[in-house]
Amino acid sequence: MRAAEQSAARQGADGWTRLIVPIESVDHAIAGLPRFGPDAEVLAPDELRRGMAEAVHALAVLYPSR
Repeated sequence: MRAAEQSAARQGADGWTRLIVPIESVDHAIAGLPRFGPDAEVLAPDELRRGMAEAVHALAVLYPSR
């Protein structure tokens, strides 16, 4: 948490704050980051971004909109 807070930039005009979150592994991050829902977007690395997209897609298939 400390490393993420120290890397945080000022909030942008779009309302988002960019920060770097150290991760143990891509798999570990994919397991933990979805708890933030739409309040967090993974920008990099590409492997993590793809993994998040796959995880979210799997959830959408499991819980389709009605």
